[in-house]
Amino acid sequence: MSADSNLSTGSASSLPRWARVLDALSIALLLLSFVIHVGGGFRLRAGPIRLSLLSWLPPMAMAVALLAARHWRLPRPTILGRLALSYRRITSSAGWSDAWGIFVATRVAVFLVGLMAVYTIGIPDNELRFRVSENEALNLPVRWDAGWYLNITTGGYRWSRRLEEHKYQNIAFFPGFPIAIYLVGRLFGGAINAHVAAGVLISHLAFLWALVYLYRLARDLTGDAHRARDALLLTATYPYAVFYGAIYTESLFLLGAVAAIYEFRAQRWSRVVAWGVMIGLTRPNGFMLALTLGALAIAQGLWTRKDVAMRTKIISLAATASPILGVALYSAYIGVLTGNPFQWSAQHAAWGRTFTGATPFVRSAEFAAAHGFEFYARSSPYELMNGVAAAFALAATIPVALRLGFPYAIFILSNIVPPLLVGGFISIGRVTSTMFPIFMWMAQRESPRTTVLVAVAFAMLQALGAALFYTWRPFL
Repeated sequence: MSADSNLSTGSASSLPRWARVLDALSIALLLLSFVIHVGGGFRLRAGPIRLSLLSWLPPMAMAVALLAARHWRLPRPTILGRLALSYRRITSSAGWSDAWGIFVATRVAVFLVGLMAVYTIGIPDNELRFRVSENEALNLPVRWDAGWYLNITTGGYRWSRRLEEHKYQNIAFFPGFPIAIYLVGRLFGGAINAHVAAGVLISHLAFLWALVYLYRLARDLTGDAHRARDALLLTATYPYAVFYGAIYTESLFLLGAVAAIYEFRAQRWSRVVAWGVMIGLTRPNGFMLALTLGALAIAQGLWTRKDVAMRTKIISLAATASPILGVALYSAYIGVLTGNPFQWSAQHAAWGRTFTGATPFVRSAEFAAAHGFEFYARSSPYELMNGVAAAFALAATIPVALRLGFPYAIFILSNIVPPLLVGGFISIGRVTSTMFPIFMWMAQRESPRTTVLVAVAFAMLQALGAALFYTWRPFL
């Protein structure tokens, strides 16, 4: 194939580096122009350096000039052709069609169930609610912790020494998600409704991307495309998967975890580092992913085999530690803000996250024994639901280790045992929704017919969860 025909395909690798740089700068300037036009200009100051952009015309003019120069020097492939080729590559990639269908079906269903629950069941009159609109469809995503992420996005982190550690303060929430909401929200104008739309968009796109990565990982581990698709179906229909459409960090956490593990297995270290730092900046337990990556390195013999180059050993070790870098960066910021780099951890006491050990489980068992299981279920239904989810995840660790390998069992244990010991049943069901090795094991173990039946049962329970969550019941 000639050089001209190679260029006509729009392959990024066939373009000169200067052309790729000009294309990237042009797109960035066009986006900047759009942001300024929609959301207004902005001023930035970093020490003596000041940057002021109040009009969309200068970046637009620069983008047009760069595009003209680039296409005069290299007419083919056009930038539009490259973008079209990138879109075709994405939509034809492995797992996309299966992920897209499952994603649309489950997310649309959850939204409709949640909205109809608000219309029919209603919201308790005594519930203090954070609202951004009188339209219930527009207001639907703003539930529970969504208010905290939007608070950080619109007002930044705030810390008051006058308040006790047991008072709610927004430093308990990690910055990865709020930063993403802020950046995307600027594209929509920067108002509160724009940030809500940005949060919903990010959660959904991250979940879709996570499903594509999960398909590839499950296919590699099971060797069966149908089993990989079943893993997606079980993940998306799981009762607590309702949070993948909410302004919560579950989607970003799932994406970061699956992507980092998949890229680690492929030894694409720069991508592992990027995903690792992202997940470390997203949730308090994000740094625990380092344990799973370390276990993968041991399982692959990266640190023990003599035929592995020292450079690979060092790079893989750095990639393994990347989630810790994410939490270290946030801790350094919190240290400057509060004087205690781990104040974000201490602040979780306000939400009841203090070391409890086995006390909550013993207390619940004693209560059920004394009053009967039916009375316990009626008096503490949400605790029971979270407890069942935790027991299910813990019981799955042994078969997951046997079928998929011990690194995947370590992923489950490292992410569920700490919150169980520090807070008991609080939000444990939500935590289990990201335990993707469980769904890969189930898809590998069950027949296709049984998987469909399990997915139907899961989906019915997720509909219940959506009704509870969106009507401000403490389902989480």
